Amino acid sequence: MVYRGKPSAGCENCRKAKKRCTLEQPACTRCVKLKKECVGYRDTTQLQIQDETQSVLLKVEKRKKKATQGASTAPSQPVSRPRGAIWKVTDFNAVPMTITSPTMLDTTSPTTQASTSPIGQTSIQPGSDQPKILESDLQYINSHPLFNMYGSALLELFTESKSQQLKSLPELGTLPINAYRDSAYAINFNMSNVYTLMQWATGMPKSPKMLPDDVAINMFLNCCTADGQWSYFHQQDYMQGRDSCLDLAIKACGMAALNNVRPLLGAREWSRSMYTKAIRLLNDALKDPKRNKHDDCLVAVTMLGFYENITCDSMQSIKSWKAHIEGATQLLKLRGPTQFNTLVGRLLFRELRAQIMIACLWDDRRPPDFLCDWQRELAQKSTSLVFIGPTDTLMDISHEFAILRNAIKLKKISHDEALVQSNDIEAKLRQWAADACSQDERWKYHEARVDDSLHVWEGKVYAYSCLPIPNVWNLYRSIRILATRTHELLARSVSQTADEERMQIMYSRSIRRQMTDEICATVPCLLGHAAPAFCSPCVLVTAYSSIWPIFFAATCALERLGMNMWEQDGKSDISSHSGVKASAFSSAAAQSAWLLGRLDYISRVIGVKWAENIAGSLREAIKVHKEKAMAYHATLTPGSPAELEYISIAGEIIRGVMGWRQQLSGET
Repeated sequence: MVYRGKPSAGCENCRKAKKRCTLEQPACTRCVKLKKECVGYRDTTQLQIQDETQSVLLKVEKRKKKATQGASTAPSQPVSRPRGAIWKVTDFNAVPMTITSPTMLDTTSPTTQASTSPIGQTSIQPGSDQPKILESDLQYINSHPLFNMYGSALLELFTESKSQQLKSLPELGTLPINAYRDSAYAINFNMSNVYTLMQWATGMPKSPKMLPDDVAINMFLNCCTADGQWSYFHQQDYMQGRDSCLDLAIKACGMAALNNVRPLLGAREWSRSMYTKAIRLLNDALKDPKRNKHDDCLVAVTMLGFYENITCDSMQSIKSWKAHIEGATQLLKLRGPTQFNTLVGRLLFRELRAQIMIACLWDDRRPPDFLCDWQRELAQKSTSLVFIGPTDTLMDISHEFAILRNAIKLKKISHDEALVQSNDIEAKLRQWAADACSQDERWKYHEARVDDSLHVWEGKVYAYSCLPIPNVWNLYRSIRILATRTHELLARSVSQTADEERMQIMYSRSIRRQMTDEICATVPCLLGHAAPAFCSPCVLVTAYSSIWPIFFAATCALERLGMNMWEQDGKSDISSHSGVKASAFSSAAAQSAWLLGRLDYISRVIGVKWAENIAGSLREAIKVHKEKAMAYHATLTPGSPAELEYISIAGEIIRGVMGWRQQLSGET
């Protein structure tokens, strides 16, 4: 069957006159006006698909006959190659290429003209020492997407063929060697011919092209899963029996991730269509009282939230991510403690619990109580509690801290009481770090020095044992950054001596500096730049999980710039500061630039577009607050007490106390 395209449905008179037919019954308007007989309309479905079996069989018979005639005149035998074998340049003396139709080759003719390629023309005359390959052909091959995979083989093929005689050709079809040797042939460098050349040069099996569904799933499994990170996707039983909404969500994520790093024609639209269909099926599944408690529904919600982040192109995507987190929260509550009966259920609960906690801390919301209330049931069902126990303990501390921030926001607690609780939480966080390393050796990490690189801050990386250890440590550091900021604000608002206040502020800032440096040392591991130390095997997902820690670290580095950053555009100059202050400014500026550069790298190279949005929001916030601060600074007398007080206020601005969250969330 051959598809002939969409034929015209108009009547015969309108088709002959090439006029638009109204297709009315019993006769079209044009035939009625011209007083012509309208013979009716054709069945277009019968015209679109036609049976070409007989004509194809006839062509095959003719080709076989021609091949047989050519073989009878050739004394030598075709050279064959074992299936899957890899040919080297020394195994042949000519360029293996897709040949024009065998019917075009006349073995009895002394010469045969080569057909013309749209890229260039390559012809071989009988007796010639070497084929003539145009530079345009080489440029086309070099620019072809498949060249990245098999470029060296192709380059050797073409360069060697220019200097060697044409002695024999591997078998690409049914023609014997003499037919190739004694006849001229041409090369048409389209994609199918390049692919055939790749097959010959590399021993690739001649198999049909992969479907978009297979490409998307393979991309997801290869780049988004590993031991310790969505490892349940590698379970054959789980993947074979997955729900249709989860299947579509996986395909959407896989194709979107591939398109972000290697843009493909139509890939974005295809992934968006998979996402839309997955949303529709997920809504249907959530209405079913049986399906909505299945693991697949919760995994699908997670995947759709991940899709929002890797395709993020506006603030709306951040809001969509928050909506997915809210939906996942309700679904976790609906599933109840029975979800801990399966390994997938326990892994999902722990993963989503961390995201829910970050969202609550970000918006100063009270986290759901069930996240803490179900901790006993979760511990009882867990089989490797010694290894995973520190994660649960950290979440309990984070839950307590989120409740405190919410109480401060709603003014349900005095600042004095809040400061006492803040000190208690800080002590628990310090103790957690000590206990985690003592309970299990896998939680320990050590410092390693590596070669200088743009991907490594000051040549230092932290070496971890496995996933998800570096992710949990970075979550701990992010929470400590938030906790010290809350502690510093409370210390400023309560009644205490100036020395006590100054000591608490200095302690909080030193902790933030330490946490920033530790996050910088962990980022290379998550982005795949810590070799020879442990590197993440699924950079796409670990890069996604490192966005928030990098953001919090960047705010700390920007905080250290303080007044010095604005003075560069004002009356002062970096050279006017003391050596210590100038050095501190330079270090903070370099670290800020490095962290913002990591967000750009995650977006543009790894393909998580949300990171670029976060980095852009940070830069915009810095610009806005810088303008406000400089306008106020212009009204102050240099060296006056008011200017010294302004330095403290400027630090608050750069830390984001005056509206970074509103800008980043797209709120007014």
